[in-house]
Amino acid sequence: MTPRFSRAAHIGREQQHQHHRQADRGQRRRPRHEKSRGPGQFEQSGDGDQRGGLLTALAIQGFELLDAELRAAAGDFRAVAVAYIRFARTHPGHFDVMYRHDLLRTDDAELIAARARSGGELHSGVLGMGLSDDAAPAAALAAWSLVHGFATLWREGALAQSSLGGDDPEQLAHAMVAAIEFAGARAT
Repeated sequence: MTPRFSRAAHIGREQQHQHHRQADRGQRRRPRHEKSRGPGQFEQSGDGDQRGGLLTALAIQGFELLDAELRAAAGDFRAVAVAYIRFARTHPGHFDVMYRHDLLRTDDAELIAARARSGGELHSGVLGMGLSDDAAPAAALAAWSLVHGFATLWREGALAQSSLGGDDPEQLAHAMVAAIEFAGARAT
């Protein structure tokens, strides 16, 4: 991890927490007839450009970390799926900002490249299933939706009181991906 990203990650997390605290206080004070401001609207403040840059650096670092996590599991759909979920659990600050286009400089070349690299690793698990070229994009979207949805549900506590939940997210993730079959995939 480069010093730039380490410092940016720390500052980005602090500013994100500060923004959420300010938003919470602001909503309590605001009269009911006023509309609340969404999280992306703070970008319009005087220091929004700096925040956007810091959060973009945090997202780049997140995609690089995700890429490394997925690369270790490359080629095996189930291992890649569990690696994605593990990343979301172990890097919550990065995960929270990585897909928030309203907070990021989405035209940043480093962000685009880092996102593409991690996306390629995520797709590697799907490509390893032997799907046809026509079926692979839909399967990749389904796989990403599956793991991202599970990671979000777990992190937000939605599975804690559910009959679908359990104590070990990786064990649940293994069971979940073992139950999934994609049409056209060769048997593993």
